[in-house]
Amino acid sequence: MDRKHEQEIEIENSVVEEKELVEVEPEQLEEEQPEVKEEVKPKKPLNKNAQAKEMMKQAEALIEAADDEVKEVHAIADEHVSLFEQEKNVLTGGTLSTLKALLARTNYIYTPEEEEQPFELKVGVDKGDLKVRNVRAGRFTGLILGLVGTVATAGAWLYFASKKTGVVLDETMLDPKVIETIQSNTTLEPMFTWIGGGMTGGAGNALFGMATLVGSSLLVGYAIYKMRIAMKESKNFKVAKKTLTESEHYLEQQKEAKSEIEKIGYHVEAMRPVMENYRVLIEEQNAKLQRVLHVEGELEESIAYDASSQEIMRESETLMRKVEHLIATPVSQEGKLNEESIHALNDAQSTYDEFLTKLYS
Repeated sequence: MDRKHEQEIEIENSVVEEKELVEVEPEQLEEEQPEVKEEVKPKKPLNKNAQAKEMMKQAEALIEAADDEVKEVHAIADEHVSLFEQEKNVLTGGTLSTLKALLARTNYIYTPEEEEQPFELKVGVDKGDLKVRNVRAGRFTGLILGLVGTVATAGAWLYFASKKTGVVLDETMLDPKVIETIQSNTTLEPMFTWIGGGMTGGAGNALFGMATLVGSSLLVGYAIYKMRIAMKESKNFKVAKKTLTESEHYLEQQKEAKSEIEKIGYHVEAMRPVMENYRVLIEEQNAKLQRVLHVEGELEESIAYDASSQEIMRESETLMRKVEHLIATPVSQEGKLNEESIHALNDAQSTYDEFLTKLYS
C-alpha cells in the first residue's frame, strides 16, 4: 500500500508540473499577439479650387504676419521720433535762440550754414497694400450660362425642325399645355417627329423627339456649366499662385522696410542724448556770455572783449554749428536712414567729447 500510495503522489506531482509549464500569464499572451495596424485611408487629392483656397490662406497669413511686424517696429520708432522732436523744439526754441541773441549783443558775427537738402524724418515707405481676393467657384455664373445654353439648344432644335417641316412657330406654341398634350397637337407633332427620327429618313416618334430635345438641351447646358466651373477653377488656381508669389515678395519687402525702420528708430534714439548734452553745454555758455556782458558790457566789436571772453564766443559758435548741423541734416531719404545723418551724429559726439576733455583737463 505504501508503495502504491507513493506512485499516486508522484503521478499527481508530475501532472501539476505539466500544468505549470503549460500555463502562460495573460500579460505574456498580450505581448505575443501581433499588433494590428489601422489602415490609413489616403486623402483625396485637392482640386484646383481647394488648392487655390489653401494658397490664398497662406498668402493672407504671410501678409498679415509681415504687416504686424512692421507695425510693431513702426510704433517703437514713432515713439523715439516723438521724443526727438520734443528735444529739438526745446533746443531750437529756447537754448539756441538765447545763444544767438547773446552773440548778437557782443557783435560776434555768426553765419549759419545752409543745408543742401531739406530736413526729412520719415519712418518707412508706403509699399502699398496687397489684397487677397476671395476664391469663388463660379457656380452662379455657370448656372446662368448653362440655362442660356439649354434654352439656346432647345430653340435651335425647334428652329431647324420648323424649317424642315414647314411649321410656322408663334407665341401660342410656348404654352406649357401645348407641350403636355403633344400627342394630340397636330401643330408641334411634326417637328418632334422629325427630331425623333424623321431627320434620318425613319418614321420618327414625337415623344422620342421631345425626349431628344430636352435631353440634348440639358446635356449642353450641363456641359457649359461644367466648362465654366473648370475655367473658373483654373483661373482661381493661377490667381492664387500669383498671389502667393506676390505675398512672398511682399514679405521680403516688409522685412527690408522693418530693418530700415529699426535703423531710423535706433539712430533717432541715439541722437536724443547727444542733443540733451549739447543743450546743457550751450546753457552753460549762455551763462558765461551773460556774465561777460554784465562785466564788460556791450562793446562795438567782439574783438574788443577780453581774450578769455572771445574764447567763450568761439566755443559757443562751434557747439552751435555742430548741433545745428546735426538737427538740420535729413535723418531719412526715401524712407531709409541717411548716411549723412550718421556722420553728423558721430561728428557732434566727437566734438562734445573733445569739449569735455578740454573742460576738465
